[in-house]
Parts: sequence; structure tokens; C-alpha cells
Amino acid sequence: MKEITIGKTKVVTAVIYLSNQDEISYNPEVIITHDSSLQYEKITVLDLCYSACGIYKSSRVCCFKNCKDKIISDEKTILQSECSAFCSGELTFSWSLYCYDEINTPEPLNLSSLHEIPQSEFQDMVYNPINELDLAIKPYSLQPGKKYTLAFQASRPTGTLGELRTTLLVNSPPAGGTCAVSPSSGIALSTNFTFTCDGWTDPESPLTYEFSYGNNQTETLFHFRTIASGTKFSLVDWLPAGEESSNYTLTVTAKVKDSYGSSSIEQFMIQVRPLPEEELNATKLSGLFAEHLANGDTLEALSLASLLSSTMNTLESGSTKSPEQVREEMLTLLSGVEPQDMSSAMQVSGSLSHLVGGPDQMTPKAQ
Repeated sequence: MKEITIGKTKVVTAVIYLSNQDEISYNPEVIITHDSSLQYEKITVLDLCYSACGIYKSSRVCCFKNCKDKIISDEKTILQSECSAFCSGELTFSWSLYCYDEINTPEPLNLSSLHEIPQSEFQDMVYNPINELDLAIKPYSLQPGKKYTLAFQASRPTGTLGELRTTLLVNSPPAGGTCAVSPSSGIALSTNFTFTCDGWTDPESPLTYEFSYGNNQTETLFHFRTIASGTKFSLVDWLPAGEESSNYTLTVTAKVKDSYGSSSIEQFMIQVRPLPEEELNATKLSGLFAEHLANGDTLEALSLASLLSSTMNTLESGSTKSPEQVREEMLTLLSGVEPQDMSSAMQVSGSLSHLVGGPDQMTPKAQ
């Protein structure tokens, strides 16, 4: 043991040689006593580690999926444990989950002071058995804004035990705001619909606002914008017609995401009737799309592309070009758009998917 005094602070270093037998376990502790001359006395016991010789002597738990300093509750979380030495012999593994009442509470030495999730309930929260090396937590199992500690234990029949801990902080989505769409009905590619969001705040700024229409199978992102938390968002745009079978009702979804990707969602049912066929003009609309791109208005161009791709099959009347020719021109123009982030990539992908249609709806060049 070596002792060095720096001012009023004593630094002590020590090297401890441990036995390599499986039957012996160790629980090292350091006792720190503050000098009463500093006007207070305090004794702190630091449990540096709780390890068992011969169990996971060279081991670790690492995150494989959903690994930011705050995890996203609606995504799968995967943790992997590894053992690279002294792993032979009979070992039993187990995972346990503990929840904190307050996120600012430090990790205690004894996890029994926390709320332990019952093993049966914990098992329902994961995809695989909780006695395996790896752990895959299901989406929405961990509560937003909560703090958890996962304890991974390896034990031998003799009772020798080793433990590794991982603490998870679950991110909270944006809150405190509302979104709206007006009017509640209109005509496709004609009515100017106003989309607004206000009052949304989140410490993980900036916020990204995404607007899409359709159901989960055919949802099309038609606009997105990233702005500072607490800033009002407003947009004026067209919408495509809803399905005739549902009285032309179109589902519009507003998604507000923070910088970690946690999101709050609001949905609106808007009645959007088709524009009369005699007023549809594919040539005019595709020309407007090309004009937006030429002027550098990529967001406006992508928004229009989404609308045109959703209604392409009806764009026949009043045009000097066939729908197939319009598809070819728009696909050519879209191929030159470089997405700047995930939202724009989703918008381009959705537009391309609708534009492609079937082989009989494209010219040989477009195919």
C-alpha cells in the first residue's frame, strides 16, 4: 500500500493479489473518513465491485440496440453479455430489473432499496428467457421518463456469485402541445389545408414535426420541419383524395419528435373529395414540381411529389402527357434529390414507392 498527501488530501493506492480458486469470493470495500478540521465528519463506504473469483472474471455487458445515453421506449432494446475467460464449469445466469422512484437518485450499493420488477412481469417485458446471456426488451415495456437498473448475475452451485449492472434512463417524448388541421373537409389538390402545432416542448431540442396521410400500411410522409423546442409550427398544403369506400375520409397524422427520436402523435380524420376530372392537369402539376426543384425548394417539391404519386392514376384528363410520361419525368427528377436526413429519406422513399406503381404503369425508360 502506498500513501501520498496532496494538500489536505491523501491518495492511497493498493494492489491486492487474489486467490484463483472457484470456492473463494471477495467483496472489496474502501472506507473514506473526512478530517474533522474541515468542520464536518462523514464516513462513506464504497463497494467498488462485487465479483466472484472464477465467475465472469473477464466479462462485460454491452448495448447492441437502442444505445444512446437515453433510450427510446418505443424501440427494442438489446443487451449482450460476454465472457472471455474463466467461463468453464457450471454457471447459471439471471437478469433482474429495478425501477427508481426518482431519476436523480444515484445507484445504491444494495439494489433491494429500489423497486424490483417481479420476475414473471419482467419475463413478459422481454422476448427471450431472462436466464440467458443476452436480453431483448420489447418496445413500450419501459416507461418514458423512468430510470432502471438491470442486474445480470452468474452463479455456481456452491453459491459463488458475480454481478454486472447496467443503468438505463428512458427518454420522454415532447409534451404540453397540440396540433390541428383546418378545414375538416375539402377538395384534393385544390383546398389549402392549414396544419399547425403549438406548445410542444422537450429538453432534447430541436423538435421535428412530421405530417403524413394514410394508414400504417400505406402511410405517406408529405412534410417535415425541424425547429427549436417551443416554437409554433404552421404549414399550408394540399391533400390527396380519401378512399371512396370510406366516404373520402383521409387519416392525417402529426408526429412531434425530439432529437433522440421519442415522439408524440396526434391523428385527424379529414374528408377530402377528389378534384373533378376536367380540372385535373398532370402536365401543369408536374411542371410545378420541376419548378420547385429548379428553385431549390426541395421540401415543397417533395410534398408535391407525395401528393401527385398518391393520385397519379386519376391524372388523365386535361393533360398533354400521359400518366406514364408524368411518372417518367418525376422519377427522373426525384432520382437527383439527395436526402439530408431520415425524414427526407422517408419522404423520397414513399414518393418513389407510389410513383413506381406496376410495370404496366411505366414507360420502358422509367422501368
